[in-house]
Amino acid sequence: MPKRKTITKRQRKAIRTYVKHGLSANKIQKKLSKQGLGIRRKTLLSEVRKLKRQKPKADRQKYTPHKYRIRKLKRRFPMMEQIAVYSTVHGRPRRVQIAGTRKQLYSAMQYVYKYPPKKRFLTIGAVELLKDPWRYLDQKESWDRHPDVKS
Repeated sequence: MPKRKTITKRQRKAIRTYVKHGLSANKIQKKLSKQGLGIRRKTLLSEVRKLKRQKPKADRQKYTPHKYRIRKLKRRFPMMEQIAVYSTVHGRPRRVQIAGTRKQLYSAMQYVYKYPPKKRFLTIGAVELLKDPWRYLDQKESWDRHPDVKS
């Protein structure tokens, strides 16, 4: 992993001065770039937060576009077993990723093995799927062939 650039003394001093004057991060960044002391926005915001003694926002994923969000099952469902089911419906790929205990996964697989998901890619907990399977699975469609199961 490449090493991150640290803030120079001149940049830190300028940021400290601007924060004391009550300038916003946008104005600070513009002034720094005019002086030739440009800085990465993420680095600037963390430095401003340190100086103001503020904590970062609680739910940062909320502001991150969906395509950049972390979707790994391990993050959503730590300490659980996982199963992924892959196959096609009308020649188009569909995938279901389920996490839960072995007993929950076995029960959920009774539905998933017969019916494909409504969405193209579905990541869900087994408990949630078992509460209302028809919200997530399509009874009108069927898999083209038996789905591949990877655990």
